[in-house]
Amino acid sequence: MILITGAGGFLGRSVTRQLSDQAIPLPGRHQYDLRLPSAMHDALADHRMVTTVIHLAYPGTNGIGTMITTPADLVQQMLQIDLNVIHACARMRVERLVRTNRSCWPR
Repeated sequence: MILITGAGGFLGRSVTRQLSDQAIPLPGRHQYDLRLPSAMHDALADHRMVTTVIHLAYPGTNGIGTMITTPADLVQQMLQIDLNVIHACARMRVERLVRTNRSCWPR
């Protein structure tokens, strides 16, 4: 099975639709706040059949507006989420991790 972080976002919705028969969309941050180190581990433990993670989660709630208003904070949160996802995938022996570049710097 494929677990998709950021499944409710712009890119995540499209990927989830394309892979709907194999995908587990990860619920939003109400259930798994990926900024917390244990959250991705918990998500993988809850979905033990996952062999692939497609990591599309983005901490901003305002799209590009967040990048313009608080770019350093947003980048820091993205990096923390990335590290949490990478570490959890390694610990849980996920076979594949696919991560996209989802940042741009204003200007």
